[in-house]
Amino acid sequence: MMILLKLAKMSQSDFEKYWQTAVVDYANEKVKAGAWPTDHAKDNAKQEFEKLVPDGLATPGHYFYDIVASNTKVGTVWLAERSADSKEAFLYDIQISPAYQGQGFGTKTLQLIDEEAAHLGFKKLPCMRLAIIKGQFMFMKKMGLR
Repeated sequence: MMILLKLAKMSQSDFEKYWQTAVVDYANEKVKAGAWPTDHAKDNAKQEFEKLVPDGLATPGHYFYDIVASNTKVGTVWLAERSADSKEAFLYDIQISPAYQGQGFGTKTLQLIDEEAAHLGFKKLPCMRLAIIKGQFMFMKKMGLR
């Protein structure tokens, strides 16, 4: 059975859940890297995210998607314009929920992201991960992303 996979614009409620998780994940990664002390990490992460995405889901040049397979949310994507006049997109985050990893969703999602970036008018799509979640490193390595 073939599963239809698509990117769907993230709802405000999904964005709020994503935001909370992303801030905590980013703070934890900074602590693990030795960049921030534990007691200030969450506040630092929140401040960085608020500077980067001041209007949340409505921030111009930032695109947040749910990855949907047959009406089931299997992950999230954060794509952004690199700079205001750039034709270069920036993939800040791609997450496949643990229950759906290892099933080809990540590979197909990267294809969908490439198509969406082109649809938005971007000519290039370099990648940056704010945090590499356990289990996603092998996927990123497989896809040639660092």
